[in-house]
Amino acid sequence: MTSSTSGGSARAPAKLLLARARLVRHGPTRRAAFPIYDQVLSVDPNNVEATLGKVALYMEAGLTRTALQPLEGASARRPPPVAPLRALAGLLHALGRDTDAFEVESRYAALRFDDGVYLQGQVDLAVSRRDKAGAERWAGRLLDSEPQSAWAHGVVARARVALGDSAAAI
Repeated sequence: MTSSTSGGSARAPAKLLLARARLVRHGPTRRAAFPIYDQVLSVDPNNVEATLGKVALYMEAGLTRTALQPLEGASARRPPPVAPLRALAGLLHALGRDTDAFEVESRYAALRFDDGVYLQGQVDLAVSRRDKAGAERWAGRLLDSEPQSAWAHGVVARARVALGDSAAAI
């Protein structure tokens, strides 16, 4: 009983602190949000919003490599939270570490197999490699995950045209 009571009381201050951090982060003294995020993370080291808030501040300050540390720590958890994995993959791509980024993206895709943006990226990658079978496989996954989406059908049609299959694109 005491653990649930203490867990509940730990959440309320965390929510309040996160609201304060958001407010400070968008004000004139952005750096003042760091200790607030640190305070949240001292209570809940797995707090995704605080982790991503710190990463955003690092990125705004141009400290791209420093932003890797909290994201790598978050992605090492079991099970890993999805948002830090996606942010880590994007950051690794920005740093030119594409092989590492692809590994993180595959972990992300295992958790979020229905993410249209990820699936579009895989379709585009297969097209750029001229891998017709791979493009069709990823296109099938995209259409299976978003069967009513005009956007998804457009992505697949453009891929098929790029690979020389205009009839299938129609």
